[in-house]
Amino acid sequence: MPVDMDERRRNMFLVTLEQAKVDIQEKDDEIEKELAAVKERITELNAHKEAVRQIHDAACVRLGVESDLASEDEEDLE
Repeated sequence: MPVDMDERRRNMFLVTLEQAKVDIQEKDDEIEKELAAVKERITELNAHKEAVRQIHDAACVRLGVESDLASEDEEDLE
């Protein structure tokens, strides 16, 4: 519900309102940028993990042993 106020005070609140909108948009942009960086890092880590997993699996095959990581991967999905 609007409150009666003089023009000066109204203008002050209008400026505050617009600045808050700008600040919120800047924070949204910053959040998106940080989120993109985190997603990129997770992709890199997953690629590295997969490469190491392939090395592990190949070593298991060469040694004739079963991989003990299969159960760990299932736990990661839970």
